Amino acid sequence: MCMQCEEAGCMAICPAHAIAEDKTTGARLVNTSKCIKCKMCIQICPFGGNFFDARGRKILKCDLCSGDPQCAQVCPSGAITYGERSTVNVAKRRQAAAKLKAIARGARS
Repeated sequence: MCMQCEEAGCMAICPAHAIAEDKTTGARLVNTSKCIKCKMCIQICPFGGNFFDARGRKILKCDLCSGDPQCAQVCPSGAITYGERSTVNVAKRRQAAAKLKAIARGARS
């Protein structure tokens, strides 16, 4: 899954400059007409967010479904969320802190 990194390695390494940020959604999108299929974006992504579609002969990555990601809509556990980066990060940090606090309490018992 693409993490839509602020400093996206895939954008930086692309020799064809085929990956650019969609200013509306913040998604890093692949311009398939510019892409030379060198697969360097696949190699540099630490999250495995880029894939090569052998049938379509193109690089695939999450485009955030034009601002309404379906994975977040259907995720049964709520593990996938979509929102403003700063808002989502704060919520995730609070959840992680609460889990660590519960673990620490259990370790003391």
